[in-house]
Formats: sequence, structure tokens, C-alpha cells
Amino acid sequence: MVCFEKKYGVQIDTVLDVFNYSAVPIVILYFLGFKEIIDIILYVVYIFCVTTRLAYFNTLVDDDNKVFY
Repeated sequence: MVCFEKKYGVQIDTVLDVFNYSAVPIVILYFLGFKEIIDIILYVVYIFCVTTRLAYFNTLVDDDNKVFY
């Protein structure tokens, strides 16, 4: 059984990873001038991909056979 602190830590880590790996690069690109409609569509796709990948790893937290996250 996974303790509460570990589950909480994984969730906080995911929130910060979404911010660091999707929101920050998108803000930087936006301020560099990538403001066309295709750029914004690609931003949305990118955020979806990052969030989906990180959510997948959150599902592995309850796996008792894993030694590491």
C-alpha cells in the first residue's frame, strides 16, 4: 500500500511538471512572437500531450511491484 505522503507528492510533482514543461515554454514562445492561429493550435496539442503523459505515470503510483516512480 502506498502512503498518503507519496501519493500527495506524486500529484504535486505532476502539477509542477505540467507547469514547467508546458506552460513555461509556451509563454516563452508566445512572447517571442509565435502568435499565429496554427501556433496556438500546436500549443493546445502540446499541452494535451504533456498532460496525458504525466497522467499516465500517475496511474502507476498504486502499483505495488514498482520500486521507483
